Formats: sequence, structure tokens, C-alpha cells
Amino acid sequence: MKIVTVRDVAKLAGVSLATVSRVLNGTAAVSEGVRTRVLAAVDDLGYVPSLSARSLRATRTETIGVVLPDLRNPFFPTLISEAIQAANELGHSVITAASVRPVEEALWLAKRRAIDGLVLVDADRTGGAPSEELASLVPVVAFDRVPRVSGVETYQVDNYLGARRVTALLLRSGGRRFAHIAGPLELDVSADRLRGMRDELAANGVDDVQIVEGDFSEESGERQFGALLASSTAPDAVFAGNDLMAIGAMREAAQQGLRIPEDLQVAGFDGLVLGEYVTPGLTTYEQPAAEIARAAVNRLLELIAAPQARASAPEVHRIEGTLVARGSTRVLDEHDMHELGAVSARRGPRP
Repeated sequence: MKIVTVRDVAKLAGVSLATVSRVLNGTAAVSEGVRTRVLAAVDDLGYVPSLSARSLRATRTETIGVVLPDLRNPFFPTLISEAIQAANELGHSVITAASVRPVEEALWLAKRRAIDGLVLVDADRTGGAPSEELASLVPVVAFDRVPRVSGVETYQVDNYLGARRVTALLLRSGGRRFAHIAGPLELDVSADRLRGMRDELAANGVDDVQIVEGDFSEESGERQFGALLASSTAPDAVFAGNDLMAIGAMREAAQQGLRIPEDLQVAGFDGLVLGEYVTPGLTTYEQPAAEIARAAVNRLLELIAAPQARASAPEVHRIEGTLVARGSTRVLDEHDMHELGAVSARRGPRP
């Protein structure tokens, strides 16, 4: 069957291609007689305008982009899923892309007018100059990690507060020799979590903490905890910069014959579902992924509608998470749990 084109419509209506375009897109006034002839030709021929072509000509695509470096960290798919749901509920589609060069990927989308706005994830290490170009093309907001882009707002959990609460729990649970397995320290989230732990320990008269640096993977948690055990003072309380590294540390502890939480207490950060299913369950600071995603998407849509509302200086919106106590730390009484703002999610023995 022959595909009907706009040329066929113009020929049947006896008008130019430009006139057909004006009628179909409503971009300029035409006489009622011409409009009637064009629409009659469309009906007679069964012409269906190309949606992709119309989106290229339209002011808005009703589509936003979410770009990140990879999907290996299970927290990011959770965050992206929440963002897609929030955008869909507000009538927008989402293009998701993972690239080792996330800003270049975002630029490619923006320059082709494929998106109205963009959410950057994990953009901290992408550099400054390309990001400045990106921010001039489309409205941009960031999840989780602060990008080096002037005026871009970031939505993240309160990493500093979360780290202080995790450390306070380890102190209340009887921790004496502390260690921190940090994420990459050039990232703002890692630096804030380390600072939170140090400040909470200092507030309680503890100045000594061993610090090793991982890369947010299970393997690095396992490897770095092995290094801690080889030190002259093995820790009895470990706060890992994310849940994956905490789970890696627990694996190494088990291989070395350490009992958790009797010999070693371990806590993580993120609140991955996976933490519920390791044995014992992992104590963690749970990020409010749905709240972060919705706040960022809502703000992005505001900026798309009113680009002049862009902040003149970067703003970081920090959202409080939830301290979740499980079996990897010792049981605290109800009073301590209340003071820490913690919730218990300990599993009972299987029948």
C-alpha cells in the first residue's frame, strides 16, 4: 500500500506544502476555505502526520532525559524507576541513557532536540566546560551527586546527617574501635559521609578512626576490610559508605571466622533491598528514592516551563532518610532507638 505523504495532500487540495504545514501545525492563519480543503484532503487520503517529524518542529517534546555513567550500583535503577513514574504521571516520557561519558551523551540528546530537560546522575567527575554548554541548551537538575555545572540544582539524601546517625547507633551499640570504608573521596557524597562519621565520633570523645577508600563495589568492601583486619588494631565497628561495600565487608568477616554482630558490627548506607536478604540483615541509612526523584522531576518541569527561574548559584536540596536497624548491629532498647530516630527491621528466625 502506497504511503500517503504531505505532498499528496497538497496536490489534492491544490495548495503548497507550506500551506498544508500551516494548517496541520496551526503556525499561521489561513482562510477558512483553504483550511477546509486541506482537512478534506487529509480525510480523503487517510494521511497521518509523522509524530517524530512533528516533535522536531514543536516547541516541546514532552520528554525528559536521565543520563548516568552505568547501572552497576543497584541504587541508581531504583532512583531512575521512581523518576520515570513521576514523569509519566505528569504526562512526560523519559529517555534513559547510560554512558561512560554521561555529559557527552546528554549533549547529544540536547543538540538533537530530543529532550526538553535533563536529569544528570553521577556527573561529578565529568568536568566543567562541556557541562556549561549543556546547561545553556536545556534545563538541568541533578540526582545524588553534585555536578560541576553553574546554577544546577541537586537533589540528594542528607549524607552528613545520615552518617552521623549511623555512627551514633554504632556508638550506642558498644562500638569501640571504629573504621570507615569510604566511597571515592573525590565525590561529594563520600566526603559528606566521612565528615559526618568523624564529627559524631568527635562529639562523643572518639578521635581515632581508621579510613580506607573503596569504589562502592562489593569487591572493594571485601578487599578493604581485609586490609583493616591486617592492621595492628582491627575494628569492632565498621561503617561502609554504601550497602554494597558493607556486604563485601561482611563476606570477608565471615571468611575470617568473625561473628556479626558479636565480634563485629557493620552498617551501610543506601537502603538497598538486598540488605534485607543477607544474613544477618544489614543495618543501613535508607535513602528516600521516591521523594528525591519526585522533587527533582517536579523542579525540572518547572524549569522547562519557566527557564528564567534557574538558580544563579548551585543549590543542594538535602532530604532526610531513615536509619534502619537490622541484625548486623546489636539490639538497642526502645529508648535508644527513639532517640536515634531509628526503625527496627530485624527478621525473626525462620520456622
